[in-house]
Amino acid sequence: MFWAIVVGSIIVSFVLIFALLYIWLQWDEPRNRRARERLEKGIEFERHGRYKEALAEYEESAVDLRETADVENALIARTCYLDLLARLGFEDLALEGFHNSLGFTQLCWRPNVTVNYLCSFANVLIKLRQYDNALLLIGEADCKLKRNSDRFGEIALTSRVFHWRGKALMGLGRNSEALEALRFALAEAHDNVAPGTVSGVWTYLTGLNGQFQQDDFMKVDLALSIGTVQFRRGEFDSSISFLLDSQKSLLTLLGENRWPHGVANLMASFDSLFSFGLCASERLLHQKPGGNAVWMGISFADAAKCVAIREGLRRRARRDLGKQLALAVSWRAAPPDHRSLFEARQHASQSSGPHRAVRGQRKLVRVDSEQTAESITEFPGEIDEAKREFCQSVDRAAVKRLLPDRSTVLVVFFFDGDDLVVLPIRKDAGDEPQILHISEGYFRVCGVLPKVRRLEHKQEGHVLAIQDEELGLCGLPADELRREADMSPIYKELYELLDLKGLLKLLRESAAPTPLDKLHLVLIPDGPLYRLALHAAFATLSAPRLYKQFASLRYGLSLRTLELQQQIQDGRAQAEAEDRTLRGVAFANPDRDERIGLIEGVIREMQVLVEETSAATWWLHGELKPRDQQAVRVNLRERHQAGNIGWTMGHGVDVETAHILAQELGLKDDFALPDGRQVPAEESLLLCDGLLSMSRMLGEGYDFSNWRLFHISACLLGRLRELGASKEVLGYIAVLTLLGCRRVSSALWPLSDEAAPEFARFWIRAIKRHVFGPEPAAPHAFAIAFKEALDNFRMADNGRFDHEFFWAPYTLYGLG
Repeated sequence: MFWAIVVGSIIVSFVLIFALLYIWLQWDEPRNRRARERLEKGIEFERHGRYKEALAEYEESAVDLRETADVENALIARTCYLDLLARLGFEDLALEGFHNSLGFTQLCWRPNVTVNYLCSFANVLIKLRQYDNALLLIGEADCKLKRNSDRFGEIALTSRVFHWRGKALMGLGRNSEALEALRFALAEAHDNVAPGTVSGVWTYLTGLNGQFQQDDFMKVDLALSIGTVQFRRGEFDSSISFLLDSQKSLLTLLGENRWPHGVANLMASFDSLFSFGLCASERLLHQKPGGNAVWMGISFADAAKCVAIREGLRRRARRDLGKQLALAVSWRAAPPDHRSLFEARQHASQSSGPHRAVRGQRKLVRVDSEQTAESITEFPGEIDEAKREFCQSVDRAAVKRLLPDRSTVLVVFFFDGDDLVVLPIRKDAGDEPQILHISEGYFRVCGVLPKVRRLEHKQEGHVLAIQDEELGLCGLPADELRREADMSPIYKELYELLDLKGLLKLLRESAAPTPLDKLHLVLIPDGPLYRLALHAAFATLSAPRLYKQFASLRYGLSLRTLELQQQIQDGRAQAEAEDRTLRGVAFANPDRDERIGLIEGVIREMQVLVEETSAATWWLHGELKPRDQQAVRVNLRERHQAGNIGWTMGHGVDVETAHILAQELGLKDDFALPDGRQVPAEESLLLCDGLLSMSRMLGEGYDFSNWRLFHISACLLGRLRELGASKEVLGYIAVLTLLGCRRVSSALWPLSDEAAPEFARFWIRAIKRHVFGPEPAAPHAFAIAFKEALDNFRMADNGRFDHEFFWAPYTLYGLG
């Protein structure tokens, strides 16, 4: 009887305890549900690259879930938080957090959650090169996995465990063991992951119901890891095979991911892929001269840039905005009196000495990388071919189409760490494209990146000093400007840094020797080279500038974007061959309200266009009513598909200046993103009714494929920048290229308002002669015209503007 009472009491006690626990859990269920929703919201933020907001949601969710006794999901939230923290570069903080939370794994009932936590912990240790400690954690994770009796998710987790074991063994130099572990992990990943899965680093945890999917990009990392091990073992053939597989998977992942998931961050995570691929190709080229390895190197070098993939992904959002692009309107000529488009007003600068305005008077400031990263906002979109086309590597056949003749030379620059690899491509006697290289491998300049960055900062410092209103040098003759601010040493140093002497010698001694002045050069920069005036480089004061040594010189964003531009050109070639009538669409905003500063040279520039052609050649838009003739955004949106040349004149704003204008003047684009947020501060053109930002053009679905050239006579919009450690290129030119622009001419730095109309005179004069003359345009007509315009601009008025500040910022990007 006594024992019956004791047993009964124990049973009743347990029932009461579980009942109270159930009541407590039910009472706290709303809070628990809200915490889980915050976790899902954090994952969504992370998918869209909004990392600050994702971290905040993860942290709050982890705290709430832990307090509601939902230990498993609390550990998931904590893992998401620490994993993202580590990927953003805060490995030390992540390591401390993993150590502090390790005790919660003992309270977790779901082994799969614990194993994932231990693997992420081990990953941070591997990043910090604590390989032995990482192996201990991986061993513990393996033991938990083997004790998992219900085998829930065991296959996917096994692949993950062996993945990190292989990476730890690689760090310890145990390459044979690492290779075995990685191959096992790769086999598991390929055999057991559903094709087409769209997920990010931790999105397989989103279900929160015990179901999780394998990382797509783990396959990328596994192939990269195996290729790296084989590279270290000298097995270059096998290494390249795996590295190409890794690259293909990565580009597919980028092209198919409907949530961009911080594309640049993902590219930066795998930046070693492209360097290892390039180096493996170079080693194989040395072992087996004349093989296909040289073309594999081009594939790695060009795919690494992933030019403007971020903008490419968000471009697809235009269908989500509920706005339809207006049908292209028919082109029409300007009114007879184009001066009626502007307010007649005498400005003090016209009667008090040289006009010293600059088309962008705000000084540049450097912002931290975090702020810069936030300045680009991604739109979600649908998976389609238009998205994938910007996420493909270039092949030999495509390169051949970019070489219309043996006189064209494509020069791809690629920074491999601090080294600069230069890959010149031209056709041989058999009309096949060949990559020119030296006997030791690719043309390589070692340890040059820090010096190039310093040179870029030096160039920017000179530009800022000249731009400074206190110096007031912008309107002075070139000889006086040269004494005050001599920029020529920068471009002599640039010539030496890039070993252009050796490169030009390689071009002269190539298999199809041709004098340099008969060659058409296409430069595809990388890193800080995008912001340097490469065409201004020269060896000595008496030597010609680089652009003068060739028949023409222009730039390209990448081989892949040139290929896409060439596809547009091929589709319009037949119609344009007979089209020799210039029909321009011009937009001029002198900023009469002085939101940035009055620039009367804009009015003068429009007058120059009319003088050099005729009023009947242009559809002009100015500052005065009627609205139909104003340089406003709605008119540009409706009319940018009319005519065959686009020309804008006014203030240009880069991302750094945009931050200043937004903070000081409240001047920013009022375009709303699909999620309700306003467009962030970013590169923009100032029109009469406000800023025309990159996001607005992408969101509203502009299509510039009808224009054969878009000239932007404004400051700074020719600048391009890479984001963090990725090779991704951001900037106004990149967006215009995505939107179908075949050629863009613009400026690397602020333009003198007095000099810009004079350059416009020689530029439109050369275009009329070489492109819209009596004979069909030659393959390099625009590039030849651009060289001629630079030459004539420098010689005009006894060399008044023959100073780098005036002529060197002008660049031509795209097709010849």
